[in-house]
Amino acid sequence: MIYWVCLCLVVLPLVVERVLTERLRRRVPVRIHVHGTRGKSSTVRLLARMLSERGLTVLAKTTGDAPEYILPDGRVEPIRRIGPPRILEHVALLRRAARLGADAVVAEGMALGPETVWHSEDILRATHAVVTNTRPDHAETMGEGRRGVLRTLSLMIPKRGAFFTGDEEGAPELAEIAAARGCATTVVAAPTSRRQPLRLAVSVAERIIPADPAIGLPDLPDDTGPVWQTFVHRGRSVRLLDLFSANDVETSAALWSELPPDRRRL
Repeated sequence: MIYWVCLCLVVLPLVVERVLTERLRRRVPVRIHVHGTRGKSSTVRLLARMLSERGLTVLAKTTGDAPEYILPDGRVEPIRRIGPPRILEHVALLRRAARLGADAVVAEGMALGPETVWHSEDILRATHAVVTNTRPDHAETMGEGRRGVLRTLSLMIPKRGAFFTGDEEGAPELAEIAAARGCATTVVAAPTSRRQPLRLAVSVAERIIPADPAIGLPDLPDDTGPVWQTFVHRGRSVRLLDLFSANDVETSAALWSELPPDRRRL
């Protein structure tokens, strides 16, 4: 008897939480999950802006060192955490979106390990999933090399819905997995690494609500590319190319190669 009481005390809250989360999902018809090793925050911000301009009520959330909510009216609200980030923040995002009457949520993926990436998707049950790229990063949790990152991020591809990814190594494998799960896949080519978030955001937004041709594409935010810092050291002017947010070799090399030749002279 004690065994069954203890079992109920453990299982019942989990069942209740699952039912409540499902109710929240039903109240937010468009759920967009953005992951990858680079460009996630820029893609989330652009998507929130585009969908809002097309008449949807949108709540978005970025993560990282300075997590933020992007509210339906465009205001940005910092997220104050107690302790490390947790994927249960996705439940809080759905709850707030439902309370605001949001048509859509745009969530930046925060999970790194295979189990937590899968659990994130299990919470969101995304209608639209985006993998910005699969460049090697966080090898201790995501796996060695691009193949390890690809395997981990493939766990966020939902059953049915729409899947979007950049035209990079690993895109065909992700498209094959998405097809097996009933997702229509769009592989988005971008002229430069810096433009990739914009192209991905445009593709997702167009799938949800086609834009008025007269509107055109939005400008790319200023924080999506490399930044030059200039300072004086011992009487000499020194320029530093700030690539600290691009902390993998592939992204740094791509951004460097895309600079005009005259700006590469240090």
